Amino acid sequence: MMKLLSWSLSFATLALIAHLITHLVASFRKSGNAWFFVLFLSGCGAYIIHTFFNGQFLSQISVAPQASSETANDSRYDLLFSLFWLWAETTPWALWVFLHRVCRQYTLSLPLLITPLVVITTLNVYCLHRNFDAYPYLQISNFLNFLLLALAVHEVMFDLRADLSNRRRKFRNLVAIAIVSIVGLLFYVEVNRPTWTSDLGLLLSRSLSFATAFLISLAYFRAHQNSLTELFVIPTHSTESNETQLSEGAQQLLQAMQEEVLYTTASLSLSRLSEHLEIPEYRLRDIIKTELGFQNFNKFINRYRVDHAARALKNQPELSIAEIMHSSGFNSHPPFHRAFRDVYQCTPAEYRENNGTVTS
Repeated sequence: MMKLLSWSLSFATLALIAHLITHLVASFRKSGNAWFFVLFLSGCGAYIIHTFFNGQFLSQISVAPQASSETANDSRYDLLFSLFWLWAETTPWALWVFLHRVCRQYTLSLPLLITPLVVITTLNVYCLHRNFDAYPYLQISNFLNFLLLALAVHEVMFDLRADLSNRRRKFRNLVAIAIVSIVGLLFYVEVNRPTWTSDLGLLLSRSLSFATAFLISLAYFRAHQNSLTELFVIPTHSTESNETQLSEGAQQLLQAMQEEVLYTTASLSLSRLSEHLEIPEYRLRDIIKTELGFQNFNKFINRYRVDHAARALKNQPELSIAEIMHSSGFNSHPPFHRAFRDVYQCTPAEYRENNGTVTS
């Protein structure tokens, strides 16, 4: 009974994963966000599949290699186990990158993107080479994976109120709950693994945790079919909208931003701007998102700040970059440089050296 239940739930979970991957590839094949999510989903599948090639598990389901070809088959099963296990270990990394791109809407630099993956893969390859007789290295790899999962939760919660999409805010809350729940369950499973009398039971518990998560994911995707674009497509936006097509509230917002230069206030938030303009916060969210095309309040404000900084870099050479940064409303260099590069594809220093000739 345990054997049948384990196999059934495992293949049902893998079928759910395959269905989600097929849907994403068919609908968003040109989206980098979608491909990182596909990598995450496939890693979850590999986490379940790698159990199939464990020697003890094979012996329990009575498909262990016969003595005549035992060595060759053992090597083949060991290789498949290693490949799927390495693939599964990329899951936290893929989830972190995906959530970073969705929630912050900009890509990571190549060194920051690749380094965690290379370190974790190297540690795991070394552990496999030593037949897992390298406990400290395995623990370092596990710690890095938990760190990436913690960063994933941080990405979900980072500037949550600044996200102008109600659907994406709900998705972010759902993801945070799902990550914490699944990680907690899998942590319990792995810690208590030595007490399992059967790897079939271990497979069952793993499959159950993932099946629950993917059933929720499938239900969400089906219920919010039209909102998936907000997750997998990075939008374009501009502060130079045609005012004749804007509502009165949108024109009031643009006029206040241009004439009162509200964006130079570093502590400006959506709620404070709403109070200043006497426009309800929900209405202001809708104006910035629907009429001006911005998915995030900070992106909207930073576009004004970056353009203000660009004018100062070109026309006020006597001011230092730090002075321009603060006068534009930024508090520190990393957000300033990141926002500036996002618009002008260069650093503030490079922009000044080229006398503002870099096109946006």
